Amino acid sequence: FFTATEASVVATLYAAALGFLYKDLKFKDLPPILFASLKQTCGLMFIIATANFFGWFTIFERIPDALITQLTAMGASAAAFMWIVMAIILVLGCFLDGNAIFQICPLFGVDMVNFGVVMTLLIMIGNLTPPVGMCLFAVESFAKVGLWNLAYECVPYLIAILAVTILCAFVPEIALWLPNTMMGVAN
Repeated sequence: FFTATEASVVATLYAAALGFLYKDLKFKDLPPILFASLKQTCGLMFIIATANFFGWFTIFERIPDALITQLTAMGASAAAFMWIVMAIILVLGCFLDGNAIFQICPLFGVDMVNFGVVMTLLIMIGNLTPPVGMCLFAVESFAKVGLWNLAYECVPYLIAILAVTILCAFVPEIALWLPNTMMGVAN
Protein backbone atom coordinates (compact mmCIF):
# COMPACT_ATOMS: atom_id res chain seq x y z
CA PHE A 1 0.00 0.00 0.00
CA PHE A 2 2.97 2.35 0.52
CA THR A 3 6.27 3.27 -0.99
CA ALA A 4 9.32 2.65 1.21
CA THR A 5 9.39 6.30 2.33
CA GLU A 6 5.68 6.37 3.08
CA ALA A 7 5.97 3.10 4.99
CA SER A 8 8.68 4.58 7.21
CA VAL A 9 6.39 7.52 8.06
CA VAL A 10 3.47 5.20 8.78
CA ALA A 11 5.69 2.98 10.96
CA THR A 12 6.94 6.03 12.88
CA LEU A 13 3.40 7.28 13.49
CA TYR A 14 2.32 3.79 14.53
CA ALA A 15 5.24 3.47 16.97
CA ALA A 16 4.44 6.93 18.41
CA ALA A 17 0.76 6.02 18.79
CA LEU A 18 1.69 2.80 20.61
CA GLY A 19 4.16 4.70 22.79
CA PHE A 20 1.48 7.17 23.84
CA LEU A 21 -1.15 4.42 24.21
CA TYR A 22 1.02 2.31 26.55
CA LYS A 23 2.30 5.45 28.30
CA ASP A 24 5.95 4.69 27.45
CA LEU A 25 6.18 7.97 25.55
CA LYS A 26 5.25 11.45 26.76
CA PHE A 27 4.99 14.69 24.81
CA LYS A 28 7.93 16.12 26.76
CA ASP A 29 10.06 13.24 25.36
CA LEU A 30 9.44 14.28 21.74
CA PRO A 31 11.92 17.24 21.44
CA PRO A 32 14.99 15.20 22.55
CA ILE A 33 13.91 12.28 20.33
CA LEU A 34 13.43 14.55 17.32
CA PHE A 35 16.76 16.29 17.98
CA ALA A 36 18.62 12.96 18.20
CA SER A 37 16.94 11.86 14.95
CA LEU A 38 17.94 15.15 13.31
CA LYS A 39 21.57 14.74 14.40
CA GLN A 40 21.76 11.18 13.04
CA THR A 41 20.09 12.16 9.77
CA CYS A 42 22.40 15.14 9.25
CA GLY A 43 25.48 13.00 9.90
CA LEU A 44 24.39 10.34 7.42
CA MET A 45 23.36 12.93 4.84
CA PHE A 46 26.80 14.55 5.07
CA ILE A 47 28.44 11.19 4.40
CA ILE A 48 26.11 10.51 1.47
CA ALA A 49 26.69 14.00 0.04
CA THR A 50 30.46 13.58 0.30
CA ALA A 51 30.30 10.17 -1.35
CA ASN A 52 28.08 11.53 -4.13
CA PHE A 53 30.52 14.39 -4.73
CA PHE A 54 33.35 11.87 -5.01
CA GLY A 55 31.30 9.87 -7.50
CA TRP A 56 30.50 12.99 -9.52
CA PHE A 57 34.16 14.02 -9.46
CA THR A 58 35.33 10.66 -10.82
CA ILE A 59 32.84 10.91 -13.67
CA PHE A 60 33.63 14.61 -14.32
CA GLU A 61 37.33 13.79 -14.54
CA ARG A 62 36.47 10.87 -16.86
CA ILE A 63 38.29 8.38 -14.66
CA PRO A 64 36.06 5.45 -15.73
CA ASP A 65 36.69 6.28 -19.40
CA ALA A 66 40.45 6.37 -18.80
CA LEU A 67 40.29 3.02 -17.03
CA ILE A 68 38.28 1.48 -19.87
CA THR A 69 40.80 2.76 -22.41
CA GLN A 70 43.71 1.37 -20.42
CA LEU A 71 42.06 -2.02 -19.91
CA THR A 72 41.23 -2.46 -23.56
CA ALA A 73 44.67 -1.20 -24.66
CA MET A 74 46.35 -3.75 -22.37
CA GLY A 75 44.42 -6.58 -24.01
CA ALA A 76 43.41 -7.86 -20.59
CA SER A 77 41.84 -11.29 -20.25
CA ALA A 78 38.44 -11.79 -18.63
CA ALA A 79 40.11 -12.91 -15.38
CA ALA A 80 42.47 -9.91 -15.37
CA PHE A 81 39.51 -7.63 -16.09
CA MET A 82 37.58 -9.03 -13.10
CA TRP A 83 40.59 -8.66 -10.74
CA ILE A 84 41.19 -5.09 -11.86
CA VAL A 85 37.54 -4.08 -11.57
CA MET A 86 37.23 -5.71 -8.14
CA ALA A 87 40.35 -3.90 -6.92
CA ILE A 88 39.16 -0.55 -8.29
CA ILE A 89 35.71 -0.84 -6.72
CA LEU A 90 37.10 -1.94 -3.37
CA VAL A 91 39.72 0.82 -3.28
CA LEU A 92 37.40 3.60 -4.40
CA GLY A 93 34.71 2.52 -1.96
CA CYS A 94 32.16 1.62 -4.62
CA PHE A 95 31.67 5.15 -5.93
CA LEU A 96 32.99 4.50 -9.42
CA ASP A 97 30.47 4.76 -12.21
CA GLY A 98 29.19 1.22 -12.67
CA ASN A 99 27.58 1.91 -16.05
CA ALA A 100 30.93 2.54 -17.69
CA ILE A 101 32.23 -0.81 -16.47
CA PHE A 102 29.06 -2.66 -17.48
CA GLN A 103 29.48 -1.43 -21.05
CA ILE A 104 32.76 -3.26 -21.52
CA CYS A 105 31.83 -6.55 -19.83
CA PRO A 106 30.76 -8.17 -23.12
CA LEU A 107 34.12 -7.23 -24.69
CA PHE A 108 35.80 -9.55 -22.17
CA GLY A 109 33.14 -12.26 -22.34
CA VAL A 110 31.87 -11.57 -18.83
CA ASP A 111 28.22 -12.49 -18.23
CA MET A 112 26.22 -9.39 -17.24
CA VAL A 113 24.14 -11.21 -14.60
CA ASN A 114 27.25 -12.65 -12.97
CA PHE A 115 28.94 -9.26 -13.08
CA GLY A 116 25.86 -7.70 -11.46
CA VAL A 117 26.14 -10.21 -8.60
CA VAL A 118 29.85 -9.46 -8.19
CA MET A 119 29.19 -5.69 -8.23
CA THR A 120 26.47 -6.08 -5.59
CA LEU A 121 28.80 -8.05 -3.34
CA LEU A 122 31.56 -5.47 -3.82
CA ILE A 123 29.14 -2.67 -2.92
CA MET A 124 28.22 -4.60 0.24
CA ILE A 125 31.90 -4.70 1.17
CA GLY A 126 32.25 -0.98 0.44
CA ASN A 127 29.26 -0.18 2.65
CA LEU A 128 30.83 -2.09 5.54
CA THR A 129 34.34 -0.65 5.39
CA PRO A 130 35.63 2.70 6.64
CA PRO A 131 36.19 5.51 5.89
CA VAL A 132 32.93 5.94 3.96
CA GLY A 133 31.06 2.76 4.91
CA MET A 134 27.54 4.17 5.10
CA CYS A 135 26.11 1.08 6.77
CA LEU A 136 28.79 1.28 9.46
CA PHE A 137 27.91 4.90 10.21
CA ALA A 138 24.19 4.12 10.32
CA VAL A 139 24.65 1.21 12.75
CA GLU A 140 27.23 3.05 14.84
CA SER A 141 24.90 6.03 15.29
CA PHE A 142 22.49 3.73 17.11
CA ALA A 143 24.85 1.23 18.73
CA LYS A 144 27.31 3.83 20.09
CA VAL A 145 30.17 1.31 20.15
CA GLY A 146 32.67 3.31 18.11
CA LEU A 147 33.17 3.12 14.37
CA TRP A 148 36.50 1.27 14.46
CA ASN A 149 35.23 -1.26 17.03
CA LEU A 150 32.24 -1.95 14.82
CA ALA A 151 34.44 -2.21 11.72
CA TYR A 152 36.69 -4.67 13.55
CA GLU A 153 33.68 -6.84 14.45
CA CYS A 154 32.66 -6.87 10.76
CA VAL A 155 36.00 -8.31 9.59
CA PRO A 156 34.94 -12.01 9.64
CA TYR A 157 31.83 -11.15 7.63
CA LEU A 158 33.86 -9.06 5.19
CA ILE A 159 36.25 -11.95 4.66
CA ALA A 160 33.32 -14.28 3.97
CA ILE A 161 31.71 -11.81 1.54
CA LEU A 162 35.04 -11.30 -0.21
CA ALA A 163 35.52 -15.07 -0.56
CA VAL A 164 32.04 -15.44 -2.06
CA THR A 165 32.73 -12.48 -4.36
CA ILE A 166 35.93 -14.05 -5.66
CA LEU A 167 34.18 -17.39 -6.14
CA CYS A 168 31.31 -15.76 -8.04
CA ALA A 169 33.73 -13.73 -10.16
CA PHE A 170 35.78 -16.71 -11.29
CA VAL A 171 33.24 -19.53 -11.09
CA PRO A 172 30.23 -17.82 -12.72
CA GLU A 173 28.13 -20.98 -12.47
CA ILE A 174 27.68 -20.23 -8.74
CA ALA A 175 25.90 -16.95 -9.42
CA LEU A 176 24.21 -18.14 -12.62
CA TRP A 177 22.83 -21.45 -11.37
CA LEU A 178 19.53 -20.04 -10.06
CA PRO A 179 18.83 -17.69 -13.02
CA ASN A 180 19.66 -20.47 -15.48
CA THR A 181 17.44 -22.91 -13.58
CA MET A 182 14.58 -20.40 -13.52
CA MET A 183 14.97 -19.75 -17.25
CA GLY A 184 14.77 -23.52 -17.82
CA VAL A 185 11.56 -23.70 -15.79
CA ALA A 186 10.06 -20.72 -17.64
CA ASN A 187 10.78 -22.30 -21.04
